[in-house]
Amino acid sequence: MRQRAQSRGSRPRSARGWKRRGIGRILAEHVAGRWPLPRWVIPTPLAILACPFAGVPLPFARRNLGYPLAFSSERAREGLGLALRPVETTLAEHFDQLVEQRAFDRA
Repeated sequence: MRQRAQSRGSRPRSARGWKRRGIGRILAEHVAGRWPLPRWVIPTPLAILACPFAGVPLPFARRNLGYPLAFSSERAREGLGLALRPVETTLAEHFDQLVEQRAFDRA
């Protein structure tokens, strides 16, 4: 019987590492003016202060905003031998799926 490689915890997977600003650049290139996307990164303290006006409870905002976000597929590729698709393709298809499902408005 063939042994399966053991995963050490659940983690997001993509073909290369990427960060939050990179996600924005990828989506901006994909939508190319068809959708209004944010152009700036709001400082965390300002975002926390704005949350109550957007209907987000302040305690939730304080617990969840301001953490650095970075993903890497190194452990999946090396430890499990996975071949992953490019993150650009994944993000573009996910964005298109959200548009099809009418998950947000053009506002």
